Amino acid sequence: MITWDIINLERDIVTGLVTKAYWRVSAASYTYIADCQGICELERSDTFIPYSELTEDQVITWIKSKIDVETIEAEATAKLEIKKNLTSQHGIPWVLPPAA
Repeated sequence: MITWDIINLERDIVTGLVTKAYWRVSAASYTYIADCQGICELERSDTFIPYSELTEDQVITWIKSKIDVETIEAEATAKLEIKKNLTSQHGIPWVLPPAA
């Protein structure tokens, strides 16, 4: 499953114009998750939406119109496949990862 979410927004305090959107695309299976992250520069459009009225779906739509969605989603999926098929692992036995 592929999901998109917004991590953060950068905006002009006076105008409320969002100038950057920090995004994450995650690919997940039941056991594993892999993601790609990025920053998208945004410009003011003819249909200005006040900051307080923005939705995550709207910002994701803006981002998807500016980047190569297929490539980003394929990269996240490829990272997921690598995690699912690991043949080696890092660590030391006396320091265990925190319990989930």
